[in-house]
Amino acid sequence: MMQDIKFLTEGGFTGKVVLEIGPGDIRHMKFWKSKPSKYLLGEIDNTMLIKGEKILKNNDISVESVLLERRQMLPFQDNSIDYIVTFYSLGHIDPIDDYLVELKRVLKVGVKLWVRFLQKVALHVEWEDI
Repeated sequence: MMQDIKFLTEGGFTGKVVLEIGPGDIRHMKFWKSKPSKYLLGEIDNTMLIKGEKILKNNDISVESVLLERRQMLPFQDNSIDYIVTFYSLGHIDPIDDYLVELKRVLKVGVKLWVRFLQKVALHVEWEDI
């Protein structure tokens, strides 16, 4: 967990567009040192989307929410996201290959995806590995 906190506190969200897949109640927000220009929420549960929106709006963070359908392409332009954060969500997707390719499509060139799986194994994905 300390690696996650280091990533979030040193991430430099100022002026960035961040996408979180499966945001839950965004507990990690308390560790942020800066606010993004926009925070995008992607979730399959509308109740959790509403909860996440409320938390971000209460903290004066611009938010856009997307209710995701299974096997749906992400409704974002290519190379438009500065950070993608997802904790414990990708482990529920099988097969994951196409989904990772879709995350790569929306993520700006030269940045990394931060993933944490249910087994509490953190992973930085280098796109050359996909």
